[in-house]
Amino acid sequence: MAVTRAKDSEIKAAFQKFDKDNSGSLEIGELYDVLREIGVEITKEHFDGYSQIMMDDFDTDRSGALDYDEFTRFYEQVLVNESGKGQYKEMLELKEEGNSFFRSGDYLKAAATYTKAIKAAADHGIENDAKLAPIYSNRSASFLKLSKVSQALQDAEKCCELKPDWDKAHFRKAAALEASEKDAEALIALEESVKLAGPDQVPIVEQKIRLVKQRLHRHEREMHKNEKRNHGSKPPSPESKSPAPEKTAEEIAAEKEAADKAAADKEKQRAANEARMKKEKEEADAKAAKLAAEGAERAAKAEADAKAKAAADAKAAAEADKAAKAKAAAD
Repeated sequence: MAVTRAKDSEIKAAFQKFDKDNSGSLEIGELYDVLREIGVEITKEHFDGYSQIMMDDFDTDRSGALDYDEFTRFYEQVLVNESGKGQYKEMLELKEEGNSFFRSGDYLKAAATYTKAIKAAADHGIENDAKLAPIYSNRSASFLKLSKVSQALQDAEKCCELKPDWDKAHFRKAAALEASEKDAEALIALEESVKLAGPDQVPIVEQKIRLVKQRLHRHEREMHKNEKRNHGSKPPSPESKSPAPEKTAEEIAAEKEAADKAAADKEKQRAANEARMKKEKEEADAKAAKLAAEGAERAAKAEADAKAKAAADAKAAAEADKAAKAKAAAD
């Protein structure tokens, strides 16, 4: 459906009205009021769903906002379908319903509703489309809550396939792999997620990476302890002995990182100890120098006092002798 000239004027007027900084683009938070202004009947809940699709499909320059041409295409292709003809409407409504079940803790109904949303999308010809990634992601989370780990992993992998540049897809895959006790593979997924994550999500993913690495290192230490505990026991026969599994590249990388970190920590501690000892020595030397200076000052003062007293005594003796001689002469 093409926008008429009159409707185009309305859209343009509203666009200019809400483009308060005259930047030529509208932030996503402003768009809901814009649509209401131009007479599009859309609930806030539906807009929340539409906005996600909008930023994926219509923010072509990935600026995080829509310029006028991007906004007009979005209006023509998506928002005019709010009357019920839209290909996304049923899918989004079911997605929101599934989200409601998930928030209330009814994960079984949530998973079933997300499945309906995927089917509704297929009925409208939407298959293997990035728009489905959030639904597969949410269904994966529901399956994980239901301890259906293999299904959770399958949905997470589908999510990564549909939207490989979405950090949450890889984060969801990592969660399913952790539940499958595949920490080495989970670490790979998390490292991919942190590369794609926004600034607000990076600390969350990094914290998860640290936890998985700690678990891997702890498992490795336990294996070493078991090896030491079994040291000296009768070796297994050649028939029963199986070759040790080769370490994966990720395990080797994790070990190297742990060793590098330990070496760096040790060097940091050594430098800190050296700096502390140097500071203590400097303080002790300064204190000794101060005490020596004070002692020298006291000795010099004592010597000066002694010389002054000796001079005074000599003067007094000379005067007494002179007086005695003067008296003898008078007699």
